[in-house]
Amino acid sequence: RPVTAVPRALSLPALVAELRAVVSDPKQVDTRRRAAATELARLATAGVRGADPDEWWGLAGLSDPRPLADPGEPVRVSPSALDRFIGCELRWLLEAVGARGSEQAAQSVGTALHDVAAAAVTEEITDSAALGERLEEALERLDLGGAWTTRRERARARDMLGTFLRWERSSRSRYVLVDVEAQFSVEVPAEAPDGRPAVLAGRIDRLERDPDGRLVVVDLKTGRSKPAEDELARHPQLGAYQLAVASGAFGDASPGGGLLVNLGTNAERARTQEQQPLDADA
Repeated sequence: RPVTAVPRALSLPALVAELRAVVSDPKQVDTRRRAAATELARLATAGVRGADPDEWWGLAGLSDPRPLADPGEPVRVSPSALDRFIGCELRWLLEAVGARGSEQAAQSVGTALHDVAAAAVTEEITDSAALGERLEEALERLDLGGAWTTRRERARARDMLGTFLRWERSSRSRYVLVDVEAQFSVEVPAEAPDGRPAVLAGRIDRLERDPDGRLVVVDLKTGRSKPAEDELARHPQLGAYQLAVASGAFGDASPGGGLLVNLGTNAERARTQEQQPLDADA
């Protein structure tokens, strides 16, 4: 079939978008650009959103000229944000100063599941039915979209809770639980280019002790995908957690490795991935 040009939608936002595209395009003839500018001015006078250039992205002045960290202050690093920083420094920067959209349904469900998993320990809730009710209460407070997406996300959350409980019971034969939602803030042996120290700060889902007395950091993942096995040795979040342990965030304990527990991969059993202890990695 030949390609058919789709006409512009008959709506104000579409009209404003077309006029702005013409005004901003140096390849357009001057008479066409002036005509578009005249129409934009008329719409701006009428109060149509987006017509006034003062509302256009990229044209505002710098809102705050100060650096992200004041001179002399430590540079704070969040382990959970390291992956975003490595992937795209600009995206990390924009999100760090607030340029983030509303929380997606999958993220909301993940947060609810983390809260219930922590409550199983902090409130000593051992009955799976009671934990299921706690999860349902948390999901009731979330906007998960339309009816079918709500049903899908709730079913997925229930499946992940069951997967977590099965993993939690089986892991007891290997490690001893020490803490959940363990907060920390510790200076690490690293420096910014100007000599300021780095401070790792965050929260670890679970801290467990291995038979040798070392602390194993455990991160519960509720996403649908998991890292490739060859990426585990350099998984930045687990590595940063291990560095926090080695730097004294939890006393004089040494790190015994890291563990990703993948709950959201549609498997009945949690898929675990291990990162070896720091001192075992050349």
